[in-house]
Amino acid sequence: MAWSDDDPAAEVIAPRFDRVDYSTPGKALDLCEAFGSEAEIRKVAARLKATSRLDTLRAIDTWIRKDFVYDAEAAFAWRTFDTMRADRTYGGCADHAVLFGSLARAAGIPTVFVKTMDCDWIREFVKGPEPARWSGHCFLEVNVDDRWMLLDASQMVLYREHDTDARIYPGSRYAYDKGHDPFAMVKSMRWQLWKKQTRTYFTGFDLAKLPVGGGESLRGTALKGRELDLRGGITLVCTASLLDRARGRLGTSGLKVDRTVTNAAPALPAAARGSAVVFLAPGKQALYASAFFEGAYLGSYERFRTQLLKHSAGIFGRELADGTRLYVIFAADADAVVALLGTWSPVKTAPIKTAPGSAADLPAKVFVAAHAPYWQWLSARCEKLGMPRRMVRSFNYRFDQELPRAKGHTLVITWVGDVLVLPDRYHGQFLPAPRERVEKLLKKQAHGRLDKTLDDGTRVVLLFARDEPAMRAAVAAFTFAPRAKPLKKEAK
Repeated sequence: MAWSDDDPAAEVIAPRFDRVDYSTPGKALDLCEAFGSEAEIRKVAARLKATSRLDTLRAIDTWIRKDFVYDAEAAFAWRTFDTMRADRTYGGCADHAVLFGSLARAAGIPTVFVKTMDCDWIREFVKGPEPARWSGHCFLEVNVDDRWMLLDASQMVLYREHDTDARIYPGSRYAYDKGHDPFAMVKSMRWQLWKKQTRTYFTGFDLAKLPVGGGESLRGTALKGRELDLRGGITLVCTASLLDRARGRLGTSGLKVDRTVTNAAPALPAAARGSAVVFLAPGKQALYASAFFEGAYLGSYERFRTQLLKHSAGIFGRELADGTRLYVIFAADADAVVALLGTWSPVKTAPIKTAPGSAADLPAKVFVAAHAPYWQWLSARCEKLGMPRRMVRSFNYRFDQELPRAKGHTLVITWVGDVLVLPDRYHGQFLPAPRERVEKLLKKQAHGRLDKTLDDGTRVVLLFARDEPAMRAAVAAFTFAPRAKPLKKEAK
């Protein structure tokens, strides 16, 4: 059977919360046909199975983190275990849940799939218009120590005190569907059908079933221009549905919005650099989901996210190295965020001290062309420098597909000994120096680096080394900063 994209006109089953008989955990061990090759799944699971179920879950997580990378483009079609393993990618929490859940079942851990939607998204959907961004999360229920527990597998957080009848899930999410077969349940990889199913379910939804939304502080002082550094004007980053309300709220304080940017934008426009960037985040999940943070400010965001999540609502400010002032206004829902626009109670405002190649200098995405184990080393190095793992993509084949994706981003290419991962036909376009010159350099030094910026903005970094130990040293020295001194041209 081919697992392909679905006809959005097709009939879909309604979400249900009563499919699972928790008194018979064995029913949650079946490997569904849509998972892919049962033999391959069991083969991998056999290697990962530990003496305890908790250790088995940890082993599955380690295997996925080591061998797979996040690819947002893979989130909109159903992919089997075999396909994900061949691509070494997963496309989001739903993809990840299928990958993780199939291995957990094959390792003898009863596993149930649960679909949730963010409470803020539900409120926004019911009030209308329909949000442009669909925001939910997939959980797993796992049977450990003869008890059903809740697992956020993508974050590896286990909730031991779990009620299988509960509807309100961590992160202010509403659970609306659960079952044994994620394909039949219609997960978000079946994108059009999933949206149709979810849209139908939440049309006319009773918002009283959700937890109380965010409150409005009555003690806040007005947001004045002298408190908000207005150099460069105000750049407002939010969803289209919040735009008019946010403009109006700022207007009551006499503040004018100079430019707007959708929170799905991959980066901040050049014209907005050095301005006061006001990012509206209704629900903390909006921070994780925003392509804006993943692109323009992920480095600095990662630095203060821990502090940010300690607070239920507030305004968090940071001045970045390029002079941009970033203000994150976050609360439980859209109404509370708009209310906060009329108050000013910063959690912390401080300049960010940056070293070359870190923090605000982080690229939006990094593409690594390398064989094992070098791509694993580079992925770990990028993560250490502040790049989240999901923004680092590695490959060593299908160059005709992968290289165009790297356009405008950072592309790291490895050369170890006499093995250059890049095929010959791409040398002229991507190598920072002719092959003969790199071979001469390898005779003089154990490892090194060459940089090149293409006309389309792609930053190419070639890491070359004589052998594996030398490449390990090259990776350890790698930063995102360009080479300090340009390579001198050889005399003719």
